[in-house]
Amino acid sequence: MLRSTFIRSSKALFAGQLRRFHVSNQLLDAQPYKMPAVSPTMDKGNLVEWKVKVGDEINAGDVLLEVESDKAQVDVECQDDVKLAKILVDNGTKDVPVGQVIAWLADVDDDLSSLEIPDVAPEAGAQPKKQASSKPQAEEKKPSEPKKSASTKPSGILNAANPDQTLLPSVHTLLVGNGISKEDALKNIKASGSNGRLLKGDVLAHLGKISEDSVVKVAEYIKSGEKLDLSNIELREASKAEATEAKQSQDGGKAEAPAPKPAKPEPVVIRDQLTVQVPAGVSLEQYKSSLRAFVDSAFHIAHEQPVANTHSQYYDDIFESLITPAPKKPRFSVSYDLVSESPISQRQNNDIFDFLAGRVQKVTPESPIDGGNYIFQFQVKVDDKLFDAKDKAQKFVKSLKELKIQ
Repeated sequence: MLRSTFIRSSKALFAGQLRRFHVSNQLLDAQPYKMPAVSPTMDKGNLVEWKVKVGDEINAGDVLLEVESDKAQVDVECQDDVKLAKILVDNGTKDVPVGQVIAWLADVDDDLSSLEIPDVAPEAGAQPKKQASSKPQAEEKKPSEPKKSASTKPSGILNAANPDQTLLPSVHTLLVGNGISKEDALKNIKASGSNGRLLKGDVLAHLGKISEDSVVKVAEYIKSGEKLDLSNIELREASKAEATEAKQSQDGGKAEAPAPKPAKPEPVVIRDQLTVQVPAGVSLEQYKSSLRAFVDSAFHIAHEQPVANTHSQYYDDIFESLITPAPKKPRFSVSYDLVSESPISQRQNNDIFDFLAGRVQKVTPESPIDGGNYIFQFQVKVDDKLFDAKDKAQKFVKSLKELKIQ
């Protein structure tokens, strides 16, 4: 029995010596595992469930536990090959502060029966001994830095932090990475932002990574642009007409009659005409009916087609509908007439002798016409209040000039 005890003691001693020469920062037989932050703004969260049991060996990349933040539930993976030695916070525990020790981990080869595990968990946010030893040095340097810049630092740049603020993600990440709670930061770190806003530079200066003078200079530069400087603005000299009018008003003289208002611009009107040929055997009323249908169709097509190039890769129907003012309002109005090129045809050229001889030719509107040329006169009045009216009217006129009605 003494021999077996000696062997176990030797193994434990040998394991402890190997652990001392390991390149990691392990200082105890069992290493504390702290509550992780699964989001930049997380201060505390709920421990939903441990995915492993005490004594289980865990490989790097395996899910260790499930944590619930104020935004989502996240599976936390293990970073190294370890063994779960002890669980301090059970499943379903709520509002666990970030940084609180929730379990103890050991090396895969450690024997949990002979492993030294502290009975009392460290306080929330406790740091390893090396970090704890480095804090007093940083705190010792802090008092000396403000003294150097105390004579040059103006008042009102660094103020007490607003306790009701929501920390910026960059500030929260920096605080968690350095083991500083939100309460300690708002209490001990001076803020250079507006209304006591804590900025990233304030935390870096508190940690001694940048000088406090740099934070003050940046804050001074930002504050210098908050107010508009009107000291260099000069009044414009009045023109002769303005000076004369001001003098007349001071002397009580009659002011000159106001200048007449500019004439209202005339509406844009497009007038044109073209010659069309009526096919043989078609009455004039039939031709006018076809012409009316053609004009109505061209009118609707001109309004429905967009002005922009529909074949462009940047064209978008929804965007065009949003920027088009009053899409259902007509962009122009049209009036037209059909005039015969020879108003009096030979068949209707009845003189007095024809009437006396009883040879008057009567042509009804529905009687067929043996062909003939007519002048198609049209007038398009553009609504100048709509920016796309003129373009649509020009497209309409272009379609009319291609008139071919059979």
